[in-house]
Order: sequence, then C-alpha cells, then structure tokens
Amino acid sequence: MAARVDTAAVSPYKLASLLLQYPTVALFDGLEHIDAAVESTPGPCREPFRRFVSWLHATSSEKVAEHYVETFDLRRRCTLYLTYYRYGDTRKRRMSMLAFKAACQEVATGRLALVAVIGVRAGSNVTASSAGPR
Repeated sequence: MAARVDTAAVSPYKLASLLLQYPTVALFDGLEHIDAAVESTPGPCREPFRRFVSWLHATSSEKVAEHYVETFDLRRRCTLYLTYYRYGDTRKRRMSMLAFKAACQEVATGRLALVAVIGVRAGSNVTASSAGPR
C-alpha cells in the first residue's frame, strides 16, 4: 500500500516523520503523494524537503535503505531512538523508555506539566508527584 499523506494541510513535522521512517516499498509507491505534500508545506521547509524527495526519486530503493542503515542504525550518535545514545541496549534504556512513556501518558491525561516531560528527556529526576499542579 502506498504511503498516503493528506495534502490539504501538511505539517512539516508529519512529513519529516514520514520521511524519517525506514524506506519501504510503500514509501516509493507513494512518492507522488509525498511530492504533493512537499508543495503544501510552509515556505522555509519546502526546499529541503524538495531536495530530499528529489534524491529519493533519483536513488534506487536499495541504496536508500543502505544509506538509512548507515546513518541511523550503525551510528549511536545519530539514532532515532530517544534513549539509545545515552544507554545503548541495556536495562537502563528499557527503564528510561518506560519512564518516558509513563510521562507522556500523564501529559495526555493532563496530570503532568509539560516541563516535567522536558525534564525527563533531559535526564532529571522528575516524577508525577513532583511535577506541580494536577
């Protein structure tokens, strides 16, 4: 199934999220939709997206996948995983991911201030009980 993007009002964040995923057949099948989405993004974002999508058009899917793995999977400093750089693949990373998930769920329910989530991401010792008003 081709990657589909609602081109009526595409957020640059949504488009970046789509383009940062591992390059699948669906991505390449949906390039025409992505082209349209790029054209609907705000001015300052449009040109970098155009260059990247042009590269996708001009590059084989195998080379794109190879480049993705080289960039994100083989370099700890460039990983897309929030906690991997700090903890690697350890028990501490798993515990950090669980704490981050819990903090995001607290924000979603309105019980935790956004500042607390930023603190969790920065590695501080913020808990739901110390985050302020509920």
